[in-house]
Amino acid sequence: MGIIKAYESRAVSLRTAEIQNQCTILCDQLNSYNYLVDNSSEVVNASLTQLTNIYNGRVMIVNRELTVIKDTYALDEGKTIVSENVIRCMKGESTNYYDKKNRYIEVTSPITESGSEEITGVMLASVSTDTIEDSLRIFYTKGRGILWIIGILMLAFSVLVAYLLVQPLGKIRNDIENITEGFEDEELHVNTYRETRQISEAFNKLLGRLKTVDASREEFVSNVSHELKTPLASMKVLADSLVLQEQVPVELYQEFMEDIAKEIDRENDIINDLLTLVKMGKTAPDLNIAPVNINQLLELILKRLKPIAEKKNVEVVLESFRPVTAEIDEVKMTLAVSNLVENAIKYNNEGGWV
Repeated sequence: MGIIKAYESRAVSLRTAEIQNQCTILCDQLNSYNYLVDNSSEVVNASLTQLTNIYNGRVMIVNRELTVIKDTYALDEGKTIVSENVIRCMKGESTNYYDKKNRYIEVTSPITESGSEEITGVMLASVSTDTIEDSLRIFYTKGRGILWIIGILMLAFSVLVAYLLVQPLGKIRNDIENITEGFEDEELHVNTYRETRQISEAFNKLLGRLKTVDASREEFVSNVSHELKTPLASMKVLADSLVLQEQVPVELYQEFMEDIAKEIDRENDIINDLLTLVKMGKTAPDLNIAPVNINQLLELILKRLKPIAEKKNVEVVLESFRPVTAEIDEVKMTLAVSNLVENAIKYNNEGGWV
């Protein structure tokens, strides 16, 4: 639209200047033939008719009394014309006016007396702007077509750019779906442009954290399944011994129940230790170091495992040469020794010893 407006303004300006120039030339000719006094000159009338035909317009010659002495349309000859532009031109000011609605350009040019600057009349020319309007219609029609073509091309270009931008995101989605199936060792590497590279790096960091969490979970499950078996097995043997025996002495019953209570306490310590591991999000919790009598600790462990050993007909022997006290984590040391001794009992030969 801006281009068409600029073209219209330029075309009107050129046409106005052209008509103004022609009127100035004709005014000199009118003055030479003293046309305001005698308008019968065939040369002047032919020039006026030619101007009218070329520009598809109308020319009127107005004298000092504002009387129309010549009208190429032969409509207003002899009539008085009262026009602002004509009056202004009589005062020495050439005027022009563009009427877009009625599609014409009106130009006035003063006629001066020979040898002086006195204005004796005015030439009023009105020319059609149909050719300019026709050109504008053509521009409008072609312009709309060009706009449609540009719009279609821009839409196609936008679709292409969107496809190129979205394609890496689709690859990221597919790679994520493949990775989430089992935490494979593969990482995400989509470096098409900076954003996809940043997404890949962020996802790989997240994947690394997830792998760490998964490893902690597996370790936790393994610890739970392994470390909780020994106290449960001891309590099961002690409970079965009480159930299978009739007329159990009160002293033995009380001893077994005390052992079961201790195993329950130990089970509780193990559970608390594992829960601390999970809450802290660590692969290994902090050690609770304290001085411990190793001899007593070993005797207690063997006492807990004795029912399991008797069930397997395996003898467990503790050889202690001197008292030993060490700064250790009692729960973890107990788990370690218990696992070793329990495995030695479990995989021993019947009638063997540990």
